[in-house]
Amino acid sequence: MLKTLTMGQGKFQETVDLEAIWRAEYDNVAEAAETLPGLISWLCYWKADCIEKVERSKRLYDEAEAEAYFELRGGQFETDGFAGKPTEEALKKAVVLRPSVRGAAQVLEKAMNEKEVVNGVLLAIQAKLDLVRTTEATKRRIQEPTPVRDEDVERAG
Repeated sequence: MLKTLTMGQGKFQETVDLEAIWRAEYDNVAEAAETLPGLISWLCYWKADCIEKVERSKRLYDEAEAEAYFELRGGQFETDGFAGKPTEEALKKAVVLRPSVRGAAQVLEKAMNEKEVVNGVLLAIQAKLDLVRTTEATKRRIQEPTPVRDEDVERAG
């Protein structure tokens, strides 16, 4: 399980001790409400940031792919030493081998992975808050005396 989550860069870098959150036992929802909603809000901010990074990375990948395609089609296919005719199928395969496209693909994969991590942590913390709420409601229900209804008395009698 993930022990810490670090988001941002440089002076904007922030780290959260997730292990402390996972191990925290909240006796009531008021305790959880002091910590978890702020963390959920922080994670939502970073999830939005991650979504922007993914979209930006997709656009840059598409641009790198298009530039590589036209470079290869314009004569770079033979210059790079690819054998055979530069058919559409050959160009598609050669495009993904270009360093600029490989680099853009790595950036996109990293952005997508970061988004999935943030989303997973966000869902886990929301589930923890829901669990605390459910547990507290169950405790209250067990501790409160059940009112006796007239129809229950009639059935018993």
